[in-house]
Amino acid sequence: MAVFQGRNDFVTPADEIERFKKDGLNIHTAHVYDGLGRAFSPDLNGKPTLGPIESYVLDDIVAAATAFTESS
Repeated sequence: MAVFQGRNDFVTPADEIERFKKDGLNIHTAHVYDGLGRAFSPDLNGKPTLGPIESYVLDDIVAAATAFTESS
């Protein structure tokens, strides 16, 4: 499992990743992005935005998916 999480996600707190691990989920990679929210975009004047997704997040998702498919 790969987990990608904006630290400022108002729906799912980033510390849930640790709970998942404690519950025995096999997390191969976990990325928490400081300054980003649920939609992997920065807050604007203290309020969440819904895009655009930061390109480095997309790069990380593609890299994780590529690594997964290459190891299968």
